[in-house]
Amino acid sequence: SAITRLSVLAPEDRITAADVAAHALGRSGPVRQALPTLDLGELERLATLAALERCEGDKPAAAAALGVSLRTLYNKLKQYGIGG
Repeated sequence: SAITRLSVLAPEDRITAADVAAHALGRSGPVRQALPTLDLGELERLATLAALERCEGDKPAAAAALGVSLRTLYNKLKQYGIGG
């Protein structure tokens, strides 16, 4: 999944919003910017939203981009209170 890839690529034990942004933009390395460190749940939510935006709302494509099943994506959207 995207979170797993980020956890491997992150240079430290925390994944920052900059790391998520770099991954979402297709860059291979972390981006160092003055952005706050977020907890894993928030990073997962942001990654989910970014995938949906990148895939123009196409949920099957967003699920594939995130490396999760469509069912998992729908469960996450429900968990985050995002229209599913």
